[in-house]
Amino acid sequence: MPERPLTPAPFPVAILACPASRDVEGCAEMAVFDGELKELMAGQLEIWQAQQLAPENPVYNLGEYLEIRGDLDVGLFTETLHRLVAEAETVRLRFRTDAAGTPRQYVGDVPEDLVQLVDFSSEPDPRAAAESWMRETVTRPADLSGGPLFGFALLTLGPDLHLWYQGYHHLLIDGMAGSVLSTRAARIHDALLHGQDPADGALEPLALLLDADRAYRVSDDLDRDRAYWQGVLADLPQVVEAGTDGAARPSRGRRLPERLERHIAALTTDELAELRTAARRLRTSLTGLMACAAAVHRHRLTGQRDIVIGLPVAGRTGRRELAVPGMTSNNLPLRVRIEPNTPLADLVRQISDAVREGLRHQRYRYEDILRDLRLTDGDPLCGLYVNAMAFDYPEKFGSCRVTAVRNVSTGPIDHTRVNLYARGGDFGVQLDVDVNPALPDQLPARDVSRQLRRVLAWLVTAEPSEPVGRAGLLDRDEQRRVLVEWNDTARDLPPATAVDLFTAQVAARPDAVAVTGEGVHLSYAQLDERANRLAHHLAARGVGPETVVAVCQHRGTDLVVSLLAVWKAGAAYLPIDPQYPAERIRHLLTDSRAVALLSEQDILDELPAGRLLTVAVDSAPVHAALAAAPATAPGTALTPAALAYVIYTSGSTGTPKAVMLTQAGAVNLAVAQQERCAVDRHSRVLQFASVGFDAATWELLMALCSGASLVVAPARDLLPSPALTDLIARHGVTHATLPPPSWPCSTPPT
Repeated sequence: MPERPLTPAPFPVAILACPASRDVEGCAEMAVFDGELKELMAGQLEIWQAQQLAPENPVYNLGEYLEIRGDLDVGLFTETLHRLVAEAETVRLRFRTDAAGTPRQYVGDVPEDLVQLVDFSSEPDPRAAAESWMRETVTRPADLSGGPLFGFALLTLGPDLHLWYQGYHHLLIDGMAGSVLSTRAARIHDALLHGQDPADGALEPLALLLDADRAYRVSDDLDRDRAYWQGVLADLPQVVEAGTDGAARPSRGRRLPERLERHIAALTTDELAELRTAARRLRTSLTGLMACAAAVHRHRLTGQRDIVIGLPVAGRTGRRELAVPGMTSNNLPLRVRIEPNTPLADLVRQISDAVREGLRHQRYRYEDILRDLRLTDGDPLCGLYVNAMAFDYPEKFGSCRVTAVRNVSTGPIDHTRVNLYARGGDFGVQLDVDVNPALPDQLPARDVSRQLRRVLAWLVTAEPSEPVGRAGLLDRDEQRRVLVEWNDTARDLPPATAVDLFTAQVAARPDAVAVTGEGVHLSYAQLDERANRLAHHLAARGVGPETVVAVCQHRGTDLVVSLLAVWKAGAAYLPIDPQYPAERIRHLLTDSRAVALLSEQDILDELPAGRLLTVAVDSAPVHAALAAAPATAPGTALTPAALAYVIYTSGSTGTPKAVMLTQAGAVNLAVAQQERCAVDRHSRVLQFASVGFDAATWELLMALCSGASLVVAPARDLLPSPALTDLIARHGVTHATLPPPSWPCSTPPT
């Protein structure tokens, strides 16, 4: 065989040379396709339109190869492929647009130089060189404007070892066609080898698929199928994804990713046998078992309980149609409901029912389903597509054995795809995981593969009555990392309270600005003095350790003084937003058993205080009392175990519930903030959150326990608006805890 260069040819594979083939008279006549331009089938049209949007994107290129061992007659093999292409009209399809710009297809002639021959036997690693060549070949953009969209190559790795590479654009064939074409090639080869007529058992004409597709598009079946899928997929929740940090978030897909990330895992024949046994025990098929594993994986990974799994299907139903290579494949959305306590047998039943019913409506295009659901802007319907492909491939070409069949590229996905190849014979079992790396926080393909294999291992041993919540995604080392190592956050903390940390800042930087805003600037020394005076005032009225003082005031410096004063008096504060409904405030005051209420004159009259001790911090009598109170700290003994504050849940699921936090917890948070958020004496922290939210205490601790300045402002300046931008810029805010709607307004223009 002549030696060939190792540079990959553009896709489709360019023809370099082939040995003189035997007589293939009649091929030209077989290439005639009624002399007409034909409409594209529905599935082809979707691919055409997607490819037009990204003509340089090679993701619709398909490729696979057969490993052939033995003394292969290259001339006979080349003639075999000539005969195959002459029969298989779909391989010779070419495309052009008509005067109206509509894509049409026609069958081209059989190329004279059909097979590219490349000899890698002199390479240091022939297999690696050949696999690299195939990967590069399949990533070359295809030209849809009239040229051939397929290519064959025979790659020589050694005297008795060849790889037959087949490359096609997805417009021509789907995943099932590779098996049909390879099997037919083996029969043609063996017929020629034994001097028999290779025309016996010829492939059916492509017109069979075209006519069936055209008839379906104008039939009542299409309307019935549309109604079925609209009913099955009504009120779908948004697909969420667990990212690399483990957090669940809405998923965004892309209809045409530029590339895919793949992980390939080889399963043993024993592992395949165990899966088949498990499928029989659970009364399902291997495909059903894989779909079950995919659903459990999605549930355990994201926490979703209403899940849609994508199942690739033929998109055709007639026996004759199934034997014609072509592009009709479709995706079947399988919707299942899963709870952690759902028995495995119930999930299997749901999937079996969904597959059985869905197959009756498999001709309705998946792309039409997306349009019906208005999921055309990148939102995925299925978080994971799974397929168990048990297509038969030839085991021999004459005396040469086919020892492996491997996929190189399977086409695009918008999210994650799992293909299990169980081709029979001695070909082995291959589990391919493809992921769309364009998705934010997409799990690597290797991780998806490992997790899915753990779910499959669980299915092999699980009883039908076992709840799916017991399926684990993590191995022993990963469990230790999550449960032990990541939680090993213990550290030495000072045996102190939040008041101690604040007092240390007062001693170190008494003149530094502690609170600023609304034209008021309080130094650490001034803030300390005002809080001490109010603490003495409270203590004289019975406030002390293990008591709760409600604080309901407007934003500003007085609010900060009150919160610190409660701590200095030895008590815990209960923060209440003045905007809360009266009923919620009444519940909080009663349930917390507050002994006092700090507020302001314009608020107190509206509060359901009842007989509770009230202190209007802005009233003249209180001002006079505070002026006479000592400016030094009260002698209250405050320990790290003391209660720091009481905060209530929203009550969205019932009655608001109290959560009690200690001084030790406040110190832990303050120390972590200094370390993780890089807060120091040069920082300026925005007091953004409503006092009734836990984030308000986060902001207070972040600033005053670190020597930073706390920036306060009225609520009107904190709305998402230019006022917020101006506030941040004017005060040089360095740290702010903001909800997403405020982000566009939070960065001053440069």
